[in-house]
Amino acid sequence: MLKKSLILGIVLSICVGFLFAQTAVAPSAGDGSEGNPYQIATLANLRWLSENSDKWASGICFIQTADIDASETQYWNDGVGFSPIGNSDTKFEGNYNGSGHTISGLFINRPDESYIGLFGYTSGSEIKNLGISDVNITCNESSGSLVGYNSSSSIIKCYSKGNISGKGSFVGGLVGSNSNSTISGSYSTGNVTSESFTIGGLIGYNSNFSNIEYCFSSCNVTGRSTIGGLIGSNNSSTVNNSYSFGNATGKRT
Repeated sequence: MLKKSLILGIVLSICVGFLFAQTAVAPSAGDGSEGNPYQIATLANLRWLSENSDKWASGICFIQTADIDASETQYWNDGVGFSPIGNSDTKFEGNYNGSGHTISGLFINRPDESYIGLFGYTSGSEIKNLGISDVNITCNESSGSLVGYNSSSSIIKCYSKGNISGKGSFVGGLVGSNSNSTISGSYSTGNVTSESFTIGGLIGYNSNFSNIEYCFSSCNVTGRSTIGGLIGSNNSSTVNNSYSFGNATGKRT
């Protein structure tokens, strides 16, 4: 009986994997120009964006036209989940307008990888009007729910809700590392934990003349050291009209 149950469980797992093995589908509308951006309407469209790095180039524009349920990403890529848009080799340099819509249930389980988030690594990009809810991310360093490493970019009116757990440093609820960038009108809620240092509810590490304004975090933050309810460490940057009201707990070992 036990053997039959085990076999049945394996078969069901395989069936579930096939059921949610959604393929990437290019948007049916838009050409990527500023006047006619690619329209991201489905999870399959979002996967297309994540798997086509030639679409991450400067000047290419995207607009999300509907709320997207990304909960099935927990079954993708042999269980490691969604593949971030942008990485250290090929950064996302385009513009993404969420148009007030959400992406819910995003799952990423890459505990040994850095630059993890919906957008892994951005440079010269603009991300605005986008909500990330019920996110569940396990990562290494320089990682956040929305953007892992945000360089020379702008994030405007975005938010994240959920849990992010890191092994390394520079982990934040919304953004892991923020360099020479602006974040405005944005917030994060949920839990941020890491085994290392420089951990923040909104941003892990904010540096290089970045500007944070009209932002807040209610995340509960736990890490080793250099912990902040809003920002773990703020270096040569400004923070205006922003606040946090979560719990921040650090422990030196």
